[in-house]
Amino acid sequence: GKVKIYIIENIEYSTKEAMNTLLKMLEEPEEGIYALFTAQNINRVLPTILSRCQIIDIKPDSKEIIVKQLKNENIPDDAANILSFLTVDINEARELYDERFEFMQVQVINFIEDLYFKRNNLIINTQTNLLKKYKERNDIKLFLNMLVLAMKDVFHVKHQQKILYSKNIDLFKTIDVSVENLIKQIELVLETIYVIESNANVALLMDSLMYRL
Repeated sequence: GKVKIYIIENIEYSTKEAMNTLLKMLEEPEEGIYALFTAQNINRVLPTILSRCQIIDIKPDSKEIIVKQLKNENIPDDAANILSFLTVDINEARELYDERFEFMQVQVINFIEDLYFKRNNLIINTQTNLLKKYKERNDIKLFLNMLVLAMKDVFHVKHQQKILYSKNIDLFKTIDVSVENLIKQIELVLETIYVIESNANVALLMDSLMYRL
């Protein structure tokens, strides 16, 4: 009939410019026009876009099932919640939960503290602690994806919504950053994750990210 439908696949790989253009379209929807977006990793999509969409989760295992099973296996609550957003099923979550994951979880909070309270320490601490131990592309992608979740938690705290890094809620409440700047920072991290998919120099890419943040 007169209805128009457009589909964008793998929206998480869109450029920052494309995301901003898309956001303007979503803010002023027209009657009879419907948009369908697909994403393999919803954590890479800006929260301002997600808030304007109806999210349909068609992953094999729901987040609730993954969290419940991981908690039954004595995995800490925060780790279980984070893993449920990084993986698509319980087996993948089990495989991801190891010494590297626990290390990254600590480094993400250290990064957040340095970013908002001790900026002069950000680069040196990241190079000394994170990049000295983990330099591979997949390691840094894991760190950045976990960082996005933490930064979204800062966003969610401001709106009194449930967060994943619940043990750090007091820290997140003390962070004084505008929603506008926070969204820009999340965009930069998402952009870095996208670029890391290519054969970019990981160390230089991280340095660039920290300078831009």
